[in-house]
Order: sequence, then C-alpha cells, then structure tokens
Amino acid sequence: MHSRADGGAVGQVAVDRVTGDRYSYPGEGVLGEYDALLSEPEDTETDWAGCYAASSGASVTLEQTGEGTFTFTFSDGVTGTASADRDSAASEDGETRFLLHEDVLTVIGSGETGNYTLVEQPEEQ
Repeated sequence: MHSRADGGAVGQVAVDRVTGDRYSYPGEGVLGEYDALLSEPEDTETDWAGCYAASSGASVTLEQTGEGTFTFTFSDGVTGTASADRDSAASEDGETRFLLHEDVLTVIGSGETGNYTLVEQPEEQ
C-alpha cells in the first residue's frame, strides 16, 4: 500500500510475475496504469547502490556504474548489469527485473525472485 505525503492512501501495486510490468490496483479486481498511481519528477534519479538481504538468507549487492546503470551480484554467484529508469530496472539479458521502493528491492526472474531489504549503503567517497 502506498501513501501520499499527507498520509492519505493512494492504492496498491500489482506486478506481473512473468513480465515485471506494474499496475495500480485500486481494488475490486480492477487494474490501472501504474504511472497514474505514483509519479515522480522527471529529474529524480534513484540511487540503486547498496547491499540488500532477503528473509531466506540470500543477498544481492548493487553498484552504481553510471547514470541509469548498475551491476548486481547475488550471493549464489549470479552477476550482471542492469539499466534503470527511475525506480525500475531490467538486466541486459531481460531475465531479471528490479523494482526499488523505500529501501525494499523487489527482484523478479532468473531464480532470484523475492523482496530484499537494504542492509548497507556504500560509504560516501
């Protein structure tokens, strides 16, 4: 459930498990456009860097490599590069999708599916 700055409820988000596409879910079995649910200023850039852990014990480290790109390394050895657009990203091969919201990284695909919580941010250099 998302909320507005004033604390009022906005709605829920539904994610297609196959494609990673996001939709707004106001209830009663109706899906809407995700971008209509939440919008961010165009100049907002998401900082993906950090170490994230899942309740299963799995983890992933993301390192920002440039504007809109980062590398990922999962604890099981899966690695790759992803391109981001604000709070969503996809691996170069399209097999893994990422969604980042309030320090929770949702990963879909390539056997890494789950929610990972930020446990450590990289030190400022």
